[in-house]
Formats: sequence, C-alpha cells, structure tokens
Amino acid sequence: MALVLAVSVPAAAQPPDRIVITVDNVREIQKVAFIPDERHLNGLPIAWSPDGSALAVGVYDGAQIYNLTARGFERGFRLKVGDTAQALAYTPDGSLLAVSVQKSGAIYLWNTRTGERAAALDAKTPVSHLAFSPDNRLLASTIRGTVDLWGVPSQAFTPANAYRAQRQGKLKTEGATLTLAFSAASDTVILGQALDGPQYQVTFWDVAAQAQSDSLAVQDLGFEWAVVPDHSLLAFGATSIVVWDMEAKAERATLASTSSWSVDALSLHPDLTLLAAVHHDGTIRLWDLNTSEELGAGKLAWSTTSMAFSPDGTLLAMYGWNRVDDGVHIWGIGDEIPLLEATPEPTPTPEITATPEPIEETAVPEVTAEPVLRVGGSAVIQTTGGDRLNARSGAGRGFDIVTKVASGTAVTIIGGPQTADGFTWWQVRTGDGVEGWVVESAGDEPTLFPTN
Repeated sequence: MALVLAVSVPAAAQPPDRIVITVDNVREIQKVAFIPDERHLNGLPIAWSPDGSALAVGVYDGAQIYNLTARGFERGFRLKVGDTAQALAYTPDGSLLAVSVQKSGAIYLWNTRTGERAAALDAKTPVSHLAFSPDNRLLASTIRGTVDLWGVPSQAFTPANAYRAQRQGKLKTEGATLTLAFSAASDTVILGQALDGPQYQVTFWDVAAQAQSDSLAVQDLGFEWAVVPDHSLLAFGATSIVVWDMEAKAERATLASTSSWSVDALSLHPDLTLLAAVHHDGTIRLWDLNTSEELGAGKLAWSTTSMAFSPDGTLLAMYGWNRVDDGVHIWGIGDEIPLLEATPEPTPTPEITATPEPIEETAVPEVTAEPVLRVGGSAVIQTTGGDRLNARSGAGRGFDIVTKVASGTAVTIIGGPQTADGFTWWQVRTGDGVEGWVVESAGDEPTLFPTN
C-alpha cells in the first residue's frame, strides 16, 4: 500500500527532451529504465521528489535516492536507517524526505540537500503510511486504527527546524486505515478504511477539531489510492475504480475494468487526463479521465504494489517483482534512460606549458566548517515521543537529575566531553541558567545537536 503524492513544478526542472505521456500517445509507452532491487524484498515504496529531479526507492537498510539528470539516473544519497523502508514521503518543497521502517516505530526525516538526518520521531509502532500536508505544516502517519499528526509548533517543516517536530494530534478511528491524504487546503485528513464486515469507507477528519467531519461508504477499497498534485481528485477501488472530486465531495466517474482481478496499484496523471492501474494478475490498464474510456491494456511480467507518474507526466514508475527482475520499472516515451553508478570524474585541466602571466593575490575565501559539539558552542536538545532529556549534576547515571530538558531547547555547552556508563556526556546551560550533564546520544539516536 502506498500513497502517490506529488507537486507540479516548471518543466525546466526536468531533464530535456522527454515526451509527456498523453491520451493520444499513451499506447506508445515502453520500459525506458530499470532500477534493480538489491535484496529481492518485494513491495518496497517509491516516491518522486516534487520537482521530479529524483526518485526515492525503499531498500533493505533505508532509502536510496536516484537523481534524474540529462545523462540518466545517477545514484545519490543513501539514507541508512538500519531497517527496511515501509513508507516514503517528501515535503512539498522537496527539502525533506520522511522514511518509516518495518520493525520499529521510528520515522526519520532526512535533509535531501545534504543527505544528513534532520530528525527522528518515535511513533512507538511501525508506520505503514506517511503524507505531508500541502502547506508543509503537518506530517500524518498511520498505525492501524490511529493517525498521528506531527509538526513543528507554529512553523512549516524545514531541514533546520525538523528536530523540533513533535506530535500535534492523534486521530482515533474505528477501522484499520489502509491509506491517507490531505485536502488541498491542509485542513482535512482523508482516510481509506476497512471496517468489520468487511465494509469500506472514506472518512474526512477536521484537523483543527481532530474529529471526523464526514464519511463516504464505498463498495470496495483496495490497497492503493492516488491523489493528483493539486489534491483535487482522488482515485480508489479494488475492481471498479472510483474517481472522486475532493472539493465537491462527489463522484466524478466510475471506471469499470475489464479485469476480474483486484487493483494493486493506482496513479493519476498530473494533468488530470489519465489514470493507470495495475491489477493483481499483472495487467496494466489506462483510462481517459475525460471520457472514462479504457485506452488499452498490457500484460506485465511481474506483480506491482506501488506506482507513480512523475510530476511532469513524462514517466511512470512501478515497483514490481517476479523473482527475476525485481525492482523499479520505469515507463515512458522515447529513448532509454541509463542507470549510472556515480557521477563521472571531471575532465582534467590540460597541462599548461607556457609561462603563465603573474596572478594578483586575492584573499582565500573562508570555509565554514560543519558545526561540532564543543565547549563554548551551542546545541539543541532532541528527543522523540515528547520525552524530556535528563540533565544530571555530574557525568554519569549515578548523579542526581537536576532537570528534564524538553526537545527543541537551545543550550550552551560549558563542559565535557566525559565518558561514563557507556555514554558520552556534555555539561550544558539552558537559557534560564540551569546547568547539568546530558548524554550526547542514546543508542544510535543523537540527543544533542550542535548548531555552531
């Protein structure tokens, strides 16, 4: 199960000479790229960056970024979390990628510009779906019948403030949540749910009130639904597919499939003209959304659990497997897109044999180093799940707790480091003058982030 969520950007952000998939040429699409699954794990998530310049792919130890350039797909940052990715979601501006994992309740936020981890949230139980609100102020995560809302108080998410994110609310639902999305105005969370029976419904939750505001009973709801970039349309279904106008809260069309198999994956084209669906028998079908006409069907050699049109509508990525060519199959119109292992080395500068002209001395620009923990420097406390960090009277767990410091608190480092009880300790002073010793990290989770 996966949510397809993207944001449109100017075409200039995309590599040149790719042909947009349309109703008129959709029958010409073919596989143009392939990213193999390293461990044959099946069903891992994928997510396009909002500007279409990168594709994030779930892997056994986190997520791998592939940058789409004029040369091809180039391997970018490896976001390692030590566990298999369960869900992926980009912030609307693409500066952060959220990654949830299969074995723990951790949600990691990564700075996509630097490849560094910006924050870690503790949802307590493995999270199956993630979605950022269009206004970039909330991150929704699903755990069975519960939806947690995370955010930075009074601010939108950025790589600089992500460490301050904390739980802002919780939606307790009656049934199991299959997937979720936000309304265009970011004021409503929309859930696809399975109730007892089995019965299915789409429920609408008011973010401010944190209460259900409406619901829609549906005949079936498969493991996938899709939302267009402007959040105006929602598509869902298992055999027949319903296209729902989210602003009018009314059905726009029902697409009757010629397949008797249920839908495994859906994606809506960003220009609102096409819908693609992959059925459980490995058949892909495409519809004209203006006429509700099925444009054609083709047989794939593998099963698919996630699918997404690129934000510019030129590519359709599908995560599929058949134990032979497991991985991301990317379809489009035009030339093949190669998978490149690394960015090529720069061309060497030719050796100069002639005597060069004297060069006037200029000042060497100052290089700003990355912030590190040091006495006299500043830092920020980070914890997850609303926990506070113990500050003790000395460097060790045997010392008394002086205070408990809230996540997001700015501190000045006045002493350390010292090692005791398997931890590295630093003495810090809060803005109100309270001093104490805190641990640098707990396990693999940093709790003290340097800021200068």
